[in-house]
Parts: sequence; structure tokens; C-alpha cells
Amino acid sequence: MNTKWDPRGQSLIELIMVLPILITFWAAMVWFARIFVIKIELMHTARHGIFWLAYNHTTMTSQQEQQAVRAECLHFLQSQDPSLAANGLTITVKPGDRWHADGPTKLTQLPQFFTLVTRLERLLKDTAGFVHFDPASITIDYALPAPPLLRVIPGFPTTIPLRGYSVCYR
Repeated sequence: MNTKWDPRGQSLIELIMVLPILITFWAAMVWFARIFVIKIELMHTARHGIFWLAYNHTTMTSQQEQQAVRAECLHFLQSQDPSLAANGLTITVKPGDRWHADGPTKLTQLPQFFTLVTRLERLLKDTAGFVHFDPASITIDYALPAPPLLRVIPGFPTTIPLRGYSVCYR
């Protein structure tokens, strides 16, 4: 009776034991990488919306501007990642204050300069030199559902909250 040890069999058993761990580790890496990619996409979408707000020179009301920015952000996000549909997506837009020139902009409007000086003097007395502008901001919240394999872990959340945020003075 020859009982010689076969190293090929041992390697096969080790592979069978380690392979599920390696596959699980690889799947977790891919899923966590997806979290970071989505976070970057949300941040880019918020920046796109802020740029739209900052450089769009229309006479929209605040409500119309909010709706237009939401639609623009959804369109941008849809073009970047179609899997991020409107499910679990919340876009909050605060248009903020829009900067505008106070007073005459041409030499022919010189009489308006004197009314501007009196208005600025009154404004300075009222505010004591403090000027406050509300910044425009866009917040995009997304609830990423956790994979079923991870939901089995006790205490693991069913969704992962992700946020993209951008702010500017316009």
C-alpha cells in the first residue's frame, strides 16, 4: 500500500477554500469603488448646476430658476450615469442673491448718479456698513441601496446616503 502525499490535491483544496473569500473581497472592492464614483458624479452635477446658475443671465423668478436648475441637473446626471434615475434622488436648489449693478452704467445716465449717492448714503446708515449676500447652493442627496449580500450582515444599513454639494456667490 503506497500512501504518497499528492501536492496537486492540496493546492486544489486550498483554492476551493480561498476562492469564495477572494471573490467576496473583489465584489466588495467593486461595490465600494462604485460608491466613490457616484459621490464624484453627484459633486460634478452640483457644480454643473451652480455654473448654470452663475452664468445664466435670464429674468426668471426664483421658483422658475429652481425648476430649471433641477431639470438641468437631472439631464446632466442622466447623461453621466443613466443608472442614477430619479429614484432616491433629491435635488435642493437655493438660488441665493443675484448681483446687479446699482446706479448708472452709461454716461448719459449721470442724473441717476445723484439719486444713487443718496440711496447709498441711506443704505449705509441703515446697514452700518454690513452687506450680506445669500450664496447660491445646490445639494444633491442620493440613497444608494446596499447589495443583498451586505444587507444580511446585522446592523448594515439598507441604503447608503451620498451627497454632492456646491455653493457660490453670484
